[in-house]
Amino acid sequence: VINACDAGREGELIFRYVMEAAECKKPVQRLWLQSMTKEAIQDGFAHLRKEEEMESLLEAAKSRSESDWLVGINTTRALTALNSKGGGFFLTTAGRVQTPTLSILVDREKQIRAFVPKDFWEIHATFGAKAGEYEARWFDEKLADQKASERGAEQKPEQTGEVHDEKKPSRQLSPLLYDLTSLQRDGNSRFGLSARRTLQIAQALYERHKAITYPRTDSRYLPDDYLPTVKKTLKNLEGTEFGEFSKTVLKEGWLKPTKRVFNGAKVSDHFAIIPTLQVPDLAKLDEIELKVYAAIVRRFIAVFYPEAVYEVTTRITRVKQHAFRTDGKILKEAGWLAVYGKEGIEEGGSEEGKLLVPVSDGEKVKAVAVVVDGLQTKPPARLTEATLL
Repeated sequence: VINACDAGREGELIFRYVMEAAECKKPVQRLWLQSMTKEAIQDGFAHLRKEEEMESLLEAAKSRSESDWLVGINTTRALTALNSKGGGFFLTTAGRVQTPTLSILVDREKQIRAFVPKDFWEIHATFGAKAGEYEARWFDEKLADQKASERGAEQKPEQTGEVHDEKKPSRQLSPLLYDLTSLQRDGNSRFGLSARRTLQIAQALYERHKAITYPRTDSRYLPDDYLPTVKKTLKNLEGTEFGEFSKTVLKEGWLKPTKRVFNGAKVSDHFAIIPTLQVPDLAKLDEIELKVYAAIVRRFIAVFYPEAVYEVTTRITRVKQHAFRTDGKILKEAGWLAVYGKEGIEEGGSEEGKLLVPVSDGEKVKAVAVVVDGLQTKPPARLTEATLL
């Protein structure tokens, strides 16, 4: 008997339950598929695994199943009985994952409700340089004393200051390949999808379209010997809208056996989610399937691109005894951000500041405007699916 159930913990358990119910004692071999393409299925049948190799996976699945009964069902019955003893039926569910997660949400809600906002003030100035204007903030970021902030803001327009820039390079690596959790996190933050919906779409791309590898993985790496397959996949993508970038990877020789991508020691039951050799007809994917597929393909290609390089600038403007600070950065080399186009460059550039007008070291600048902003501290943000994941 060949076990061709889902290649994972739960698939193993389902098969064993069926064998037990059927009282089947025949020898078993395991078909382990990483993708649903013809080549992958043929390779899986050519390398069937022994049943004994799956025992630890079976025990893990049994532990999960039995803990759900021991913790989830028993606790749910106890809590429901307790809450219903006054009459009626008040279902109160509990579970090994649900209850700790609910506790995290409740703790955050308590923090939000107990939060007392505090007033603070910030001093912002606009300075005029030869190349144009730029904004800066007084060094004390949050002033609790309004009078002190007003005294600090007494730098009248037209007063002269001196500016100095400190510049240093900053490099940003591409994100690792997707596992299910990181794909669900991106699906929620970028496309507004629930974790369940992202999984459904990924499952459709895997089963129906045969466009991606097994999605229910917790690994973000590929096997050490997978480089030839990756090369073929990149070549197959050349005829798609991603072709410009896959061609560049191969042309520039960026496809290398780096441990950041090819690391068998960090591959669990399944490797990272990547496109398969079978490129789908993109016109046959619905809008949201195309978005998720494109995200997987771009992540796959981008991981081989070089780093994005920025020039990070800290600008200090001194007016008498007062110092104002401005942070900004300039993208010097797009690197992997080029794969994502304008969207990626905007996201990559949002962390450390904004574009600054150039100045020469020691240049004299004028305070064009100085304002005091009255603000309030904010409570912690409520958790979203993306932050919970």
